[in-house]
Amino acid sequence: MTKIPRLLGIDGRKMSKSYNNSIELGDSGELVREKVRRMFTDPKRIKRSDPGHPDVCNVYNYYNVFADGQLCKTRQKQCREAEVGCTDCKKELGEILTAYLVPIQKKRRELFKDKKRILKILAKGKEKTLAIAQATMNEVRQTIGL
Repeated sequence: MTKIPRLLGIDGRKMSKSYNNSIELGDSGELVREKVRRMFTDPKRIKRSDPGHPDVCNVYNYYNVFADGQLCKTRQKQCREAEVGCTDCKKELGEILTAYLVPIQKKRRELFKDKKRILKILAKGKEKTLAIAQATMNEVRQTIGL
């Protein structure tokens, strides 16, 4: 339903806090890099000299979302031809994700300084949600004849 595909957790399963396999928006750069180092990669690629299969690699899925298009194409080719190893890709991805999160974390810190602003944002969201839900329920009631 969105332009961004679903990303799996660092272990290749559904991303979930309960699985402890997620990269959190508030994670420090060091923690993001550590989590990326532990990411599940191409299960068919055993040695660095083995050709890779980026289409089944969880790390490459993240590249598709967070790296620019040219870098994705380059890494895909290099992976298939065993010109780059999974460890190299993980190091680079760790840096890409860390840089991507910097403005989000800055905004987050800014918002947490003003708790009243957060409460106003939540209240406004609640109002919008209630209006949409009420309209949907009215439509449902009308459709089923209640």
